[in-house]
Amino acid sequence: LTGANQPTLTLSNVQSVQGGNYQVIVSNAAGPVMSAAAALTVNLPVTIIEQPQSQTVSEGDRVVLSVVAAGTAPLSHQWQKNGVDISGASGPSLTIPSARASDIGTYRVIVRNTVGSVNSTDAVLRVIVPPTIQNQPASQNVPPGANLTFSVLANGDAPVAYQWKKNGANIVGAVGASLAL
Repeated sequence: LTGANQPTLTLSNVQSVQGGNYQVIVSNAAGPVMSAAAALTVNLPVTIIEQPQSQTVSEGDRVVLSVVAAGTAPLSHQWQKNGVDISGASGPSLTIPSARASDIGTYRVIVRNTVGSVNSTDAVLRVIVPPTIQNQPASQNVPPGANLTFSVLANGDAPVAYQWKKNGANIVGAVGASLAL
């Protein structure tokens, strides 16, 4: 090292490229002697390279949230849902095998190493619940010329769309929760 000829070596603003093994040769008229190596490890803070992404899935779908982080190993991960730690969720990815309405929320991961920790950005999980029919349309017997209304009561995540059919074919314009004849 140029200019490093004192009993003390001081490094300022240490960067990762300065990591390595340092030794000093001490000499006098009787000859030189080399010191043991002193290792310098520059611990890099955690940085997140790829953030977890928000997702909208259908109920029952598999969900994988993941993060890619860098920094001095070892890195540890802790996933959270709505700001609360998820027990056992300590890897770079979080898998929900079959999404349900109870999984809806905001997810993030905290990545740590010896230097410190960093929070990922929030990833919002939305689970779309398919529609279900609570009240089916009722069969009716009417005389010719009578007026009648078929109706259905459905629930599910909005928007819920309707399309009435007769004998399997769409009825043009019949797109509401009831059909008046």
